[in-house]
Amino acid sequence: MVWVEKKTMDGMAFYMETDTDDVSWLKPEALMTDEEKEESQGEWTWVPHATDMWQPARIEKRGEGKAPTVVRLEDGNQVEIPADGKMRGPLTGGRKQHVPLWELKKGNLKFLEDDLVMLDPVNEAFIIRNLAARYDQRIIYTWVGAGRSVLVSVNPYQNLDLYGDDQIDLHRNKPPNKPLPPHVFAIANDSYDSMCFEGKNQSILISGESGAGKTEATKQCLKFLAGIAGSDSNVEEKILVANPLLEAFGNAKTIRNINSSRFGKWMEVYFNPRTSKMVGSQILNYLLERSRVVHQQSNERNYHIFYELCGDSDCSQKYNLGAPETFNYLNQSGCVDVPQINDADEFASVKEAMGLLEFTSEEQDSILQLTSAVLWLGNVVFSSKMHSGSTEGSKIEGTDAIENVAKLLQLPVETVSKVLCYRTIRPKAGSDSAIIPLDPNGARIATDSLAMGIYGKLFSWMVTRVNDSLGEKEGRFIGILDIFGFEIFDNNSFEQLCINYANEKLQQLFNKTTFKEEEELYMAEGVPYTHIDFVDNQPVLNLVELKPKGILPCLDDECLLPEGSDKKFMNKIEDYHAGTPYFIVDDKRRFENTLSFEIQHYAGIVKYDASEFMTKNLDTVFPDMYLAMSKSENELLKTIFDNSNQRIKTLSYQFRGQLSTLMDTLYTTESRFIRCIKPNDSLSPNKFISSSCVEQLRYSGVFEAVEIRRTGYPFRYTHKRFCYRYSCINPNHKYMAKTDDYVNYAKEILRVAKPDFTGVQIGKTMCLYRANEYKLLKLLRNLALETLIPRGQSVIRGGIVREFRRGILEAEAKLEGAIQQADDVNAVDEAIQHAKSWADRKQLALFKYQARNLSLAERMKKDLEKLIDIENQMEALSGTTDPDSAYEKLKAVDELSEETLAQNQAEEENAAADYYGRKSYKAPKLTSKQEDLRQKIKELILQCVLGLLDKEVAGAIAAFDRERIVAALERADELKHDTEDIQKARDLLRQIEELDEEADKALKCVSKTMMKAVKETADKLRQDNEILQKVDDMINLDDRDFVQAEYERAAEVNDRERKIHREIRLMQYKYDSVDHNKFRIETLGNVRSREEYAAANFMSKFFGKEALMQSMLQHTKKMIPTSLTYCEAERSQQRGADVTPEMKAKIKEFKAEAKKNFKSVLIYLGDKKGKDTNEAARDILSRGLRAYRNKDDDTLQEMYCQIIKQLTNNPTMNPANSAEDPRKASPESGSSYQNALVLLAMMLSTFPSSMQPYEPDEKKPATFDDVIVLWVIDNVFNKDRPKYISALHNTKYTEEPQRSTPDPSVLRNHFAETKGQFEIDAKADTGPAEGNIPLYLNA
Repeated sequence: MVWVEKKTMDGMAFYMETDTDDVSWLKPEALMTDEEKEESQGEWTWVPHATDMWQPARIEKRGEGKAPTVVRLEDGNQVEIPADGKMRGPLTGGRKQHVPLWELKKGNLKFLEDDLVMLDPVNEAFIIRNLAARYDQRIIYTWVGAGRSVLVSVNPYQNLDLYGDDQIDLHRNKPPNKPLPPHVFAIANDSYDSMCFEGKNQSILISGESGAGKTEATKQCLKFLAGIAGSDSNVEEKILVANPLLEAFGNAKTIRNINSSRFGKWMEVYFNPRTSKMVGSQILNYLLERSRVVHQQSNERNYHIFYELCGDSDCSQKYNLGAPETFNYLNQSGCVDVPQINDADEFASVKEAMGLLEFTSEEQDSILQLTSAVLWLGNVVFSSKMHSGSTEGSKIEGTDAIENVAKLLQLPVETVSKVLCYRTIRPKAGSDSAIIPLDPNGARIATDSLAMGIYGKLFSWMVTRVNDSLGEKEGRFIGILDIFGFEIFDNNSFEQLCINYANEKLQQLFNKTTFKEEEELYMAEGVPYTHIDFVDNQPVLNLVELKPKGILPCLDDECLLPEGSDKKFMNKIEDYHAGTPYFIVDDKRRFENTLSFEIQHYAGIVKYDASEFMTKNLDTVFPDMYLAMSKSENELLKTIFDNSNQRIKTLSYQFRGQLSTLMDTLYTTESRFIRCIKPNDSLSPNKFISSSCVEQLRYSGVFEAVEIRRTGYPFRYTHKRFCYRYSCINPNHKYMAKTDDYVNYAKEILRVAKPDFTGVQIGKTMCLYRANEYKLLKLLRNLALETLIPRGQSVIRGGIVREFRRGILEAEAKLEGAIQQADDVNAVDEAIQHAKSWADRKQLALFKYQARNLSLAERMKKDLEKLIDIENQMEALSGTTDPDSAYEKLKAVDELSEETLAQNQAEEENAAADYYGRKSYKAPKLTSKQEDLRQKIKELILQCVLGLLDKEVAGAIAAFDRERIVAALERADELKHDTEDIQKARDLLRQIEELDEEADKALKCVSKTMMKAVKETADKLRQDNEILQKVDDMINLDDRDFVQAEYERAAEVNDRERKIHREIRLMQYKYDSVDHNKFRIETLGNVRSREEYAAANFMSKFFGKEALMQSMLQHTKKMIPTSLTYCEAERSQQRGADVTPEMKAKIKEFKAEAKKNFKSVLIYLGDKKGKDTNEAARDILSRGLRAYRNKDDDTLQEMYCQIIKQLTNNPTMNPANSAEDPRKASPESGSSYQNALVLLAMMLSTFPSSMQPYEPDEKKPATFDDVIVLWVIDNVFNKDRPKYISALHNTKYTEEPQRSTPDPSVLRNHFAETKGQFEIDAKADTGPAEGNIPLYLNA
């Protein structure tokens, strides 16, 4: 025996014995590895696992009697399973777990079945293992049975790209021989097909606990139906946009789900029976969780709409809202923001939905206004207030909240305050009413009730209003039920009883659909079957709903009694149902004064707490409140409270009525079920908690559904379809049965087949069988098709290819002929249609190929049609007798023809060539008729006055001729003629005229930048005149002359900043060109002669005169005998003026001050001992600043002569081993020379060297400022030099001297760190930038 592994057409592995042709899904022992053989030996079963619920184990020793069964886990550990199967310990994760020791075929674990019924053998452990393994591979959908009426959906908590348009198309147009994986779209598609073909209304029942994905499943069903059906009135769009609106008002963030629906929803989508298109929809809502409006658990949120309103700036201002944290109804739970929710985007969707659903602006405003009023009700605060008779009442603290409530409800403040703080009662029927005050707690309860009442009624009204916008409510329908799943909490109250009661009703429908219909089918087909026992939950429903003793009817009766209470209600139902096996009460309940009872539901025992049952069942909005709300000026509020005189119904009564109507509807439909499973409580992707999922599967009846289908015949085909599908499994057999006798044909197929198919039942109309037979038939069919299909395909494909090649070549030849002719649109069109008709033939559809020149022909056809259109226009104009009146049309068609021909020709020239050298585009040719018409049009144009004018305009533009342009425009104005060329001419003339203006501005500004821009424009426009020549002359000036012109213009218009800038630049030119040796101190006229200087020292008459003369303008540590310069009085004396006592006094004072100043200089430089160098510097700066204020030019020059003297030939000028040039090395810190430089810097920063203005003309005699600047240039360290010169400029151009003597230490640091404002770039253009013309030009 030789076994080989093979693959089915859809990629599944199977095994075949080549000698006998036996097949198997399981790997035979001959192909197993040693490890696989070891693993497959023995008996395997399922045992508990701490986290995965179940795990495989091999039975080592099966226990007998009370002896335990010993099993070995896959990790090698041995475990004992008690005889009674009850376990609790580390293996079960601490939970109680029953271990039935289900059979396990170890080899089947490698198969992931997309239908739970296909598991072999099927049990709870294998089901949960299969679902978990599929979930790990991001496969979230699984069928329950081949009928595809029950789908299990596990929430992935991530986007899996399963719902695109491609998936809609795939499920609507299913491939013929390839089954699609389970999908929510398949449920919707089958429902749609059944409705269309069988004419029966459909229902899709979606259930699961919060966070299981019910809302998403509903959305996807609607999306699919909208995508495949469509409508004639866009009603499908309205159905889809209704979701975000209802979710905003009916969904909230809970612990289990960030977008949990807090209401049940039944949506009927109606279709036209004839066209099967959507025509309308209707929505019914159930059990909105009104209590969430006033209270939320920790880490939960109120309804989304409240946070969206608070976050919208427009609404916040309009309804006087603040942040969510400021409202008591929103700040209790500690949760305001949810990272996954963008409230702003969601609110935008809400407003868009309202618009699409045709809500009026008044309705939209009222909805948001009443919603805001609910928020403000939560902020009303009550305090105690005593009334007569020591009756405690309440009063409202503050006015902000109550005033906002009244404003938003459009009621008087007094009215709202009264209904919140008081209640009207009528003790007995027919008696007078009485008004009683409410204590603070009662007032709070009443206010919360009003808030819940307004919100609940508003929500119901919105659903009704949405229905009004959703089109017709007639025809066949598909209903979608999105409702809460079965709930068991630690504390279960009235809401859970209603939810579980609804699930009991739905489970009964599920039972009837799955159990009873299965048995009815087997009986009708006449096949043997085992009767299926299932738990009939009608007794539980009777316990809850049956009048008069059912739990809910009893609750309603108790609510009508004036003295009714939860305790009395509990006592009644305990008495009524004490012997009912489904109703359980603790014997000690009455002694312990508890109000709890238990109900044995189909999904398990649930313990309920009857406390507050009556409060939750009653609508606690007092009649006073109804009456007040109905008198509001808000029309919407009046509408939703318009039934105040009717008998108020309990919530139980309303819900039972709604549920009864829903069930009646559901029983008339063909139902399909989507069981949504929540894989974990943390809402995390890729996390499957088996224990939680087992509970949900049990609650939703999935295990029972699997068992029903497994014990029955889940796979079934009509006789005819069975024969068509499986006749191929006997490839070498010639069937004897008649081809239309499908019963005997099917029997022969099964009889002749090699495997044993006695398990297949031949019914009256169907062949029915179970999973094992289905797998084997599927395998044999795949094996047969593996041989038959390729053989048939090869023959068919060969013929198709040959036919296709012949046709394509013929089409290409015909296309090529038409293309080469290039002027016959009919020939081109005929060739195109021939090529398309051939390529579109059904049998050739698998070839995604078209004639290579088809696109070229299509383009030529389009271009030829355009030329024909132009031809028609030209022909209509060619017979005109008055060309002038038709000039615009003549010109337009001429331009169109020229433009079209030019474009076509250019495209042909630039077109790329293919491998065969053929161009990808060929320009069409003009017919002879078209060419004649074209010439005729041109002749007519030249006969027009306007035509001649247009020709002249074009010539003037081309020549840039100003005079011709002016003349042509004058003629155009005279003829009231305007064209694109005339507009171009006007623009060109405007540019030429503006050019002269810009040239004038540039000359006035003396801006080289502006002049160059003018020059560039002039060259572009080919313009030249006198003013443009001036611009050109100015541009060609050398740099110094241009700067001089700038300087003169700045002086002329009193532009001080620019004048300073240009003056400094002229000074730079001067210093760059002069001989520095001619600008030394001794060359100045007011410097004392050396002989006179030496003579001032009496002792020089006897010795040292020569040395003293030499040291006059060089560094010395000795005091000077006299000033280095003359003062004005002394110069007057030299000029021969009469010497007066006053002049003598001034001369004496000047010399004395010069000596004092020099003494301070010596002290500061360290050349003479002194108490305080800082004080010496202050003395120098004070003296200079005083001279500056007094415009004492003599003192300023004397002081600067002294500092230059001490800097000249200073022995500490350079550090040791440095360059001789002082400009190339920084002086030694603390040296006399360094201190002298610092002192010079401080002096330059405080007062100028001279009061005389700068003299830029190098031909004029040197000024004292020239001497100082040139000394700095020649002697100061390179990097510091600009600071010294800038400081000199700064004090020179500062209009006002400093008011006080600066601190020398501060001044030193400031000078070292600051860049001077008068350091300029030699290449800088200080002319005004273009667009920033000085004001004086506009003066």
